[in-house]
Amino acid sequence: MCRRLQAVLAVLTVALAAISAPHRLDAAEQHVTTSLAHEFGPVDVITSAGDHILLTGEIHVLTHATILEDGTAYFALHANLIQADGTGNSGTVYHATGAAFAELVVLDGAPSFPISWDPDFRLQPVGPSSQPSDTIRVNLNLTFSAAQPGRLAEVDLSAIWVP
Repeated sequence: MCRRLQAVLAVLTVALAAISAPHRLDAAEQHVTTSLAHEFGPVDVITSAGDHILLTGEIHVLTHATILEDGTAYFALHANLIQADGTGNSGTVYHATGAAFAELVVLDGAPSFPISWDPDFRLQPVGPSSQPSDTIRVNLNLTFSAAQPGRLAEVDLSAIWVP
């Protein structure tokens, strides 16, 4: 029994070492990570129950780009809301929360034009309320630097709505 356990542990150790071994970066690959925050508001959001909220806060966007020698660019996009809240015309206070993730592949090289992304978040009433929770969709326009391929240069939040 003890020898079997040692054999299993040896196999697991080798497997874990192989999995956790650092990825060899190809010299032709470029890796660029950018983190930007964008304040927004007040933005008028109408809930599914018809409550009008003036929502203010900040959205944090993190991008990681891998650009290959052939110009193909892979992007991982992350976004989360920070202190996003507002009061509806019903008097209900709401907090918008959540995080979103997306992957994007651009075949013609890292873009310098805006990319539109519409991640979803949650809009929650605070405390006892007859108002429902809603999913909200946020329209983001992400502009990447022409001078530094893969680097996020600007985040613009153009709209928030209940889909």
